Amino acid sequence: SLAGDGQSRPLEEIESMLSYLITSYGNHPSYYKIDGRALVFVWAAWSHEVDEWRSVFENLRRKGVDAFYVATASNIKYLEAFDGLQNYATGDLNELKRMYSRTGPAVKTYHVLHGGNERLWVPAISPGYDERLLPGRRGLYFDRDDGRYYLATYEHAAASYPDWIWVTSFNEWWENTHIEPSARYGYRYLFLTEQLASSYKGRPSNPNELLRLVVELERQVVTFTTTRTLLQTTTRQRTRRNSF
Repeated sequence: SLAGDGQSRPLEEIESMLSYLITSYGNHPSYYKIDGRALVFVWAAWSHEVDEWRSVFENLRRKGVDAFYVATASNIKYLEAFDGLQNYATGDLNELKRMYSRTGPAVKTYHVLHGGNERLWVPAISPGYDERLLPGRRGLYFDRDDGRYYLATYEHAAASYPDWIWVTSFNEWWENTHIEPSARYGYRYLFLTEQLASSYKGRPSNPNELLRLVVELERQVVTFTTTRTLLQTTTRQRTRRNSF
């Protein structure tokens, strides 16, 4: 919904993008669906008014193109047009707790007060945030605190009656929200995520299974790197021979 310069995209462009996404990929068996409809998270839904989104979705439905739309926004007014609400950033923990405790119940009771189907509520958790090195940013920084920040965001999200919990993020390195393994943090945040996912789903934590997957991944990376090095070496040798 936002262009590269941060400005709102024209509604015609948004409609065209959604139409392409849904018609091209929405029926693929690997595409996640809810009630038979392709799931679409709409980033920065607040960039347009509710009536504008309703118009876009109605135009698409008249063409036979439909989806399950979840708005990335904090105001429940967007549930007038969307099927759910999702939070992306976490920020200050005290404010996050207040926002989740207010928004979660409001989303989950929305259909009772306003009609329609039950709406989806997807709060986010995050290991931390750091934009101090990003040009043009305000310099916001939320310390990972050796995993304690991540655990606190989970506690607040889990207490807000979520349908799902969203992890921000797997690999958004530039804002230091990644849980992807790194030289700095190792596999710590993958293992923390396994513990939190197990807690949320009410099952015993099984770090040994994750460790097995990690070892297999490392093996594949080593195999790929070795194969690539051999191919590069062979290519260079052939190039030298052909140059004579």
